[in-house]
Amino acid sequence: MEEEKSFSEKTLNVIEGIRGGVRAVAAIAAASVLIPTQILIAGPVFKDYETIPKFSAGVLRRIAGIKVDIEGADLLKERAKDGKPRMYAANHVSSMDIPILLEMLGAPFIAKSEIANWPVVGDAGKSVGTIFVEKGKKGQGIPNVHKALANTFNDNRSVVVFPEGTTSRGDNILPFKKGVLSVLFENASDVPVEKDVKVQPIAVRLTHVGGKSVAENPNLRDTFAWLPEVSFTQTFMHLFQQRSMKIEIRVLDEMNPKDYRNYNEFTNAAEHTMRRGFFADNDNACAGCPQPVATGACDKSQPALAR
Repeated sequence: MEEEKSFSEKTLNVIEGIRGGVRAVAAIAAASVLIPTQILIAGPVFKDYETIPKFSAGVLRRIAGIKVDIEGADLLKERAKDGKPRMYAANHVSSMDIPILLEMLGAPFIAKSEIANWPVVGDAGKSVGTIFVEKGKKGQGIPNVHKALANTFNDNRSVVVFPEGTTSRGDNILPFKKGVLSVLFENASDVPVEKDVKVQPIAVRLTHVGGKSVAENPNLRDTFAWLPEVSFTQTFMHLFQQRSMKIEIRVLDEMNPKDYRNYNEFTNAAEHTMRRGFFADNDNACAGCPQPVATGACDKSQPALAR
């Protein structure tokens, strides 16, 4: 019996290895065509920073076998009709968050500076105007980040940010860090934000791996999460080896910074909104939320899901 089990496990490992290898080759082949096209033609010639990046992100997602369900997609499109730039604030779980949200939103990201040197992903990020932040500067880099954000907003382009400042295992929302959100209240750069920028919180959750429920099998989170001890290459290969994955994205209540007295009040409310949307009325929705609750954001009688 043990020999049969060992044989089955070995067979499964071989299948996963082949699947991961084939997907990796497919991803590299697609990137070798699409990224140069964006860098050399679409961007500099046609000033188009969305069409190819969104298409490329969708190709990568499909190669990885990831299905995405978006709750509130129609409302997101309706809000975008006003033509104003937005700051999309999402929780950060995996290296695949970026292509998934890029396909959905077509907006550049705030990312760690080392990502700029990564194969494929770094070039892709540069081609869509990603703002790379140097880590470990203890706030010294904030003026530069704010300047880049202000210029992007003033060019009428939206930006995707991860307020947690790092990745999690995907089972909770980490405390929001001061930095990118503060540009709308305490701009530390010499470039003012001239546009009326609203913040759109978005909750990202892994729900199924290989047809199995993550809620019933919590360890499956490790197949999607970008864990600190795992390298970028290992993370992607682990993703590519899975038969399939299902991601749920929730578009939450849009927030206007002008409705809040200061940055701290706004950040607390944004974190509450994210937690309620992520846990979807679970009793643990407000566990770990910043206190005090200045705006009543954790009142469960007013759900954070977009309405």
